[in-house]
Amino acid sequence: MAGECIVKGNPAKLDKLFAQLEKFSLHNTNPTARLGGLYALAQVAVDLKKCRQEVVDEHAGRLLNPILTSANDTNIVLRKAALDALFNTIKVLRVS
Repeated sequence: MAGECIVKGNPAKLDKLFAQLEKFSLHNTNPTARLGGLYALAQVAVDLKKCRQEVVDEHAGRLLNPILTSANDTNIVLRKAALDALFNTIKVLRVS
């Protein structure tokens, strides 16, 4: 979905997507919702891999910030998921 937003030239929709994922991954009291937000952020990174490098660089911070914040969560399952998402996101960003 993120790749489609960029290809179709719809940055407003992409901003809305990032805001929603940040809300789910950071500001939700339900650990399952936060876990889903982390998985979705990792998937956005995979989608962005298909885009030009400058587009990936532009959105890297928006991906990494909520993932890094989630790595400090008190829930061990969320911390592990955050580290997995961080690993996969960095792998995608590095290759791009």
